[in-house]
Amino acid sequence: DPMTAQVLSTIGAIGFAITALAVHPITGVLYGGTSNNSANNPRSLITINVATGAGTLVGPYTLPNLSDNNITDFTFDLNGTL
Repeated sequence: DPMTAQVLSTIGAIGFAITALAVHPITGVLYGGTSNNSANNPRSLITINVATGAGTLVGPYTLPNLSDNNITDFTFDLNGTL
């Protein structure tokens, strides 16, 4: 609750180590980026179910020179391009 700073409910674990989050501006889907240290699918894009907290793999990043670096943040433009 933003007015009282009290937790309204707790949802389940994502299941991945996350370093980035962004909400798609058209679909409202929450996306996360996994860290290099994630035990499950490092350096990958996932979706996160906001009702359950469960993360679902979309696929690995295919960016050059990413093996040594985490993506610490990302965003969508107004058209929904990541």
